[in-house]
Amino acid sequence: MDSKYWDNIHRTSLANQSAEPSDFGLRAAARIKALGYRWLLDIGAGSGRDTKLFYDMGLDITALDISEIAISRVREVAPGVKTVLGDIADMDFPAGSFDCVYARLALQYFNDETVERIFGKIYDALADGGFLFIQNKSEKDWEYGIGTELERDMFLVPPESYATTHAIKFFTLDYLREKARRFKIIELGESAGDGRAYSNLVAMK
Repeated sequence: MDSKYWDNIHRTSLANQSAEPSDFGLRAAARIKALGYRWLLDIGAGSGRDTKLFYDMGLDITALDISEIAISRVREVAPGVKTVLGDIADMDFPAGSFDCVYARLALQYFNDETVERIFGKIYDALADGGFLFIQNKSEKDWEYGIGTELERDMFLVPPESYATTHAIKFFTLDYLREKARRFKIIELGESAGDGRAYSNLVAMK
């Protein structure tokens, strides 16, 4: 991942992004509250809209993002959160560090080989019985198939909704199921909102 690329993305987009938590974040928060879990890793925290939701719940949060601008935004909206500046693909936390790992629209920018590696890192970082929450754009999203195909279900999409051309891997439910094969799948399904189509996973280690 290129930190300067993501700094440019956030520099132009943060002002236009909603400060309200996402629907997926709200659903994750309700489950986390019911479980009574506390230690959460938010990977690809971005604008911090969901990070703030978890922060306001009193969770102990570590927010990871490759963009300094995103990390600065997270510190503004959730000042008590521990922040880590770094690439998701290179994250290296002690085994069993977290009760929950949350990744909304974070894994879709990586190719299949890297996604596989990230799932392994998530598995290691979760405590036994810990929960994983993942949402990515699905193959039913309007951007699917636009641009140059880089690998199966991954396209170099022209700058329609971003500041520049960007690569997106669209996650089918079968793809999510295969990547989560080491986990117990609790929920696997699709949703739509803000004109987008998503695939969603809730799984337990």
